[in-house]
Amino acid sequence: MTMAARYFRALCGGATERPGKDNDVIIDRDSPVALHRQIADDLAAALAGHYRPGERLPTESALMLKYGVSRITVRQALANLTTRGLLVRQQGKGTFVAEERSLRREARQLSGFVDILTAQGLEPETRLLDFAERRASPQMVARLGLTDEHALTFRRQYLLDGRPLALTEVWFPPAVALLIDRDAAERHSSHALLAECAGLDIGHAELAIRTAVLRDDLAAQLALPTGSAALVEERLTYCTAGIPREHSTLYLHPDACELQLTIEPGQALAHAVRAPHRVW
Repeated sequence: MTMAARYFRALCGGATERPGKDNDVIIDRDSPVALHRQIADDLAAALAGHYRPGERLPTESALMLKYGVSRITVRQALANLTTRGLLVRQQGKGTFVAEERSLRREARQLSGFVDILTAQGLEPETRLLDFAERRASPQMVARLGLTDEHALTFRRQYLLDGRPLALTEVWFPPAVALLIDRDAAERHSSHALLAECAGLDIGHAELAIRTAVLRDDLAAQLALPTGSAALVEERLTYCTAGIPREHSTLYLHPDACELQLTIEPGQALAHAVRAPHRVW
């Protein structure tokens, strides 16, 4: 157990050990990282593996003493962790570790994101944030084999219990876009839009999974601080004729999702592991 974890246990009455001066966490006041973000990151590290869901955290006053900061700074740190879904604050009772809510995503499934959620007994809320014909990037033009730079795109937000869980950005080539309207995009997954609205037989999909630092607008829509990273799944879906018909990018909240792989005996996990074009 880390020093921070032992200290939390003592403050919460979960242990008789009293923290000494050597146990105090040092906050770098010269760092470009804000104090409340440093505290939030330290608390998040202490929570992992040392606290049960529903367990109470130390009081704001205890955290002020521990970190040597003001109440406002402590509240900003706790608000950061609450926004990330790690903590739950109850009026008059205190701050508690959030109940675990892990979304299982099986890589071998080719189905809509909402279908995956409902199959696990979850009831997601879906919001269509954007629906328009826009100019595609050169990369998107190449992936979808577009003869024109314009294509249909929309963005969806998925929520559980009012908290953002994921975002998806979808692009359709003009031939498919003609068969899809906003009402259909609000009610159907992109998988269903291809199969039911466009009447296409889906052949296969190519998946790429990586982590990435989110653009500011994506981070805000996932209720994450600026500069946050997330698990990103890119999918290029082909019809049975081998023509690309849909490109989607799924951004998963890092604190709510996990990816599960089911590998059969003798089955290769991947044909190749490629290094990124740029290494930071």
